[in-house]
Amino acid sequence: DRALAEDVAQEAFADAWQARTRFDPTHRPFRIWLYALAKNAGRTALSRKIRESRLAGSLPERLSTDEAGRTVLSQVVGEALAQLPESQRAALILTVYECYSHREAAQVLSSNELAVRVLCHRARQNLKKRLASILEEGREETYV
Repeated sequence: DRALAEDVAQEAFADAWQARTRFDPTHRPFRIWLYALAKNAGRTALSRKIRESRLAGSLPERLSTDEAGRTVLSQVVGEALAQLPESQRAALILTVYECYSHREAAQVLSSNELAVRVLCHRARQNLKKRLASILEEGREETYV
């Protein structure tokens, strides 16, 4: 959601501006510090969006290969990501969607590289389980 991403970016930069006096370049690089602020702003926005979508009703059941189907699939994956434990979701988003190395993700998460690798593995396994039935249902409908 482009508008949501723009809102999150604006919120992250506003947070950075307010917290600029607390930034310590000896503790971590500016890029990592700013990303941590963005991660927190994104987490807040995602939680808000999940609450709103739950109030609006459940996700559509059918999946297809057209634009609407891709949108539904994106929503389904987003919902599955949102159901992951926070640590797994953060590690996976940083390494897969944001293309951070495991080492960089570990810095953002105040963790170590091995822990991030384990979190990513567990996140993928959890997503596979959560999405298996939905994706199988979508495949059956395309052949009908």
